[in-house]
Amino acid sequence: MKKTFIAGCAGAALLCLSNAHAENYYVGVGVAAVPFKFDGPGFDQGSDGRKADAKLFAGYTFDQNWGVELGYVNFRTAAHQSDTVVPGSKAHQYVSNRGSSLYAAAKARVALGAQLSAYGKLGLARNHYRYDANISINAEHHATHGSENRTGVYAALGLQYQVLPNVGLGLEFEHLGKSSQVYGVKSNAVSANLSYAF
Repeated sequence: MKKTFIAGCAGAALLCLSNAHAENYYVGVGVAAVPFKFDGPGFDQGSDGRKADAKLFAGYTFDQNWGVELGYVNFRTAAHQSDTVVPGSKAHQYVSNRGSSLYAAAKARVALGAQLSAYGKLGLARNHYRYDANISINAEHHATHGSENRTGVYAALGLQYQVLPNVGLGLEFEHLGKSSQVYGVKSNAVSANLSYAF
């Protein structure tokens, strides 16, 4: 499934390259505020929040209203630790999750003014998560490590303001496919983006 998804993304990119003019390309960087939440026994205060993750994207516009975009979001490590003391024993728990999201989407744009536009994106996201759990109870130590791959719907709504003819600032809400089933990382994000069109 992963190879098929990546091959599809590459095929879409090559199709754009074969038919594109230079002025139709754009690239960008962003910061995504990605939430995390750790559920289960021992998770209490401090077990949820948001972290700033890096985002890279590139796209091609067919005309003023339609285009395609590929993007990558790096999920930095989200972690939580806790200590539990009961008569006769002490337990320490540390869990973490990190990963990434790769998406491909169609993009629709509507002009709201000379410099402001609204847009929506719809496609697929392939997410990879890697988790670690370490639990110590008195002198005994238990560790669990693993990973998971999840493919799901990618969707986004946003606004973009053209600071210069080729430079845009964007703010968007993204649904980055499927969340981790094990620990931590959720798939909804709010992103601030800077893009440059060639």
